Amino acid sequence: MNNRGDLPQSRQLLSTSLITHFFLGLIIFALMIDPVEASIQISAKLVFSLFFVLIAVVLARKFSLFVPAITAIIMCENLIALIGLPVVFWMHITETVVIPFYITVALVVWGLAVTGFILRQMFSIKSGSAAIVSVLYFLVADLGSFLLLNA
Repeated sequence: MNNRGDLPQSRQLLSTSLITHFFLGLIIFALMIDPVEASIQISAKLVFSLFFVLIAVVLARKFSLFVPAITAIIMCENLIALIGLPVVFWMHITETVVIPFYITVALVVWGLAVTGFILRQMFSIKSGSAAIVSVLYFLVADLGSFLLLNA
């Protein structure tokens, strides 16, 4: 992605990405928690993600970037979730969780880096600022949905 114009303004691609994200998240979370809670948590995560990016584009006054930005972030999260799916199965069937834990941490860090890169490119912000916003995104979307069910 060399510039913001490289990403399509496609609502269909966004819809497909969101549906894929829901089902990947449902599979991953359903291995760890009740399937009903899993569907609520992944739905909350998607809502928090959409609102976070919406707030970012409103603050940046770059409204046309909403669809490309959220599509890019969700698609990258889908890829990382797909890569992480075998790790979740591994954690589910084994008593040794040390190696899968480190792999999971690496995938989360990779996700933060990718999200930061997307935000840096989309909003033309510095790397440090993009890293901070990426961590805020993670806190709001992922931890926010977790805390919503576990509060």
